[in-house]
Parts: sequence; structure tokens; C-alpha cells
Amino acid sequence: MPAVIRADLSVVSSPPSASAPGWAVRGLVTASFRTLTAVFRSPDFGIDAIEDCTLWQLETPGGRAQLASQHTGTHFLSAPDSATTWMVQASSFDVLPWIFQALPEGTASFPRSTRDIAVGADRMALIRAYRRFLRKRADTVAFRTAGNPRLPLSEEVALWRQLVSAHQALGRALYLAVTPQDVAAALQQLADRLEKTGHEPGSDAALHGEIVATVRALAAADCDQQVPA
Repeated sequence: MPAVIRADLSVVSSPPSASAPGWAVRGLVTASFRTLTAVFRSPDFGIDAIEDCTLWQLETPGGRAQLASQHTGTHFLSAPDSATTWMVQASSFDVLPWIFQALPEGTASFPRSTRDIAVGADRMALIRAYRRFLRKRADTVAFRTAGNPRLPLSEEVALWRQLVSAHQALGRALYLAVTPQDVAAALQQLADRLEKTGHEPGSDAALHGEIVATVRALAAADCDQQVPA
């Protein structure tokens, strides 16, 4: 049964939905079998003579994905803590921030996950994926706050402001960027500015640090950068 990563970052199980067309390997995750089962529960594999892979079916706010390895269940049950490279298969890069957010590495690792994939990735596609991630998280906080008056309003508002501010700051930083070098420089300058100013009183310091680290990772992403017209 697929693991569903919700926009509030909770993970639950749900029946599978239809596969989307155009799937390809969008990123690579290095993690142990034990780490992944702690987050996504049991994978899909059969302990028998014909098994040929181990995979998780994932539903995320950015779309459906599969987290797959060529190793079999027998291998992982005998070595659950060995580091393994897993393929993230999906129709777009939008799934990556959600998957990495659910793992110990956090979103700062998702830009680097595309470095060695055959399909290639441009920096703008990764930036758009992260901006949509921030926007959906902010929308979820706003909806949750409106639907539950017992929540600590000041904390929820501060979280919403952090997410919206990061989303908008990314957009402003890229407004005048033309070349791939401009994009990288704008991201680096934004990360420096965010780190220097720090987080607002009452906001989430860990989230602020994660946003800064993710923007730096987007600036340093080693991929084929093409800025669409």
C-alpha cells in the first residue's frame, strides 16, 4: 500500500491511484532500508524466487513517485543498515522536496540528488519544484489554522509567514536573472542575505536554517542549467 506524504508533512498509508505518464528517474536517494521503513513503512517486495526489486509507491503533494532499488527483499532483510542508492521515479521533479523533507537529510539534499541522473535537470525546474513545495506548505498551514481555532495562532501565523516569505524571496531573486550564471548568483546572494538577517522572533529557527541551506544547494546544483524563454 502506498505511503502518502501530506502537505502537513505527515505520512500515512492509502490505496494506490493511477500511474502518471512520462515517468523517469528524477533523483537518487542514499539511505538504508531501515531508515526508509521507519518513514514509509513496508515496501513492495515478495520474499520468493522471482522477486527482482524493492520499491515504495509514494503519493506526494507534488505527484506520484516510486522509490526503487534493484536489490531484493532478501538482501535488505539480511543487511537493513547498509547504505543503498535508491531511484526516485516520477513524472516531474516536484516530488523531490517532499520525499527529502520526510527523510533525515531534509530539503537541502534534493538539488544534489539530480546530479547523476540520465534524464538531466535544469536549475529552474528544481527552483520551481521548491517554490511549489513552499507554497503548498503555506496553504496547508493557512487551511489548518482556519479550521481549528484551538491551535496556537501566533505560532501558525509565524510559520505561514516564513513559508510565504521564502516563496516570494525566491521569486524576487530570480526576477532579473537571464543567464544560468545570473540565476546561481541570485540564489547565492539570497542565501547570504537570509543567513545574515536571521529569522524573525517567534519563527522556527530550524525551518529558517533549512530554507537557507536549500537555497544554497539550489545555487550550487551541478546540472545542465537552461533558463526557459
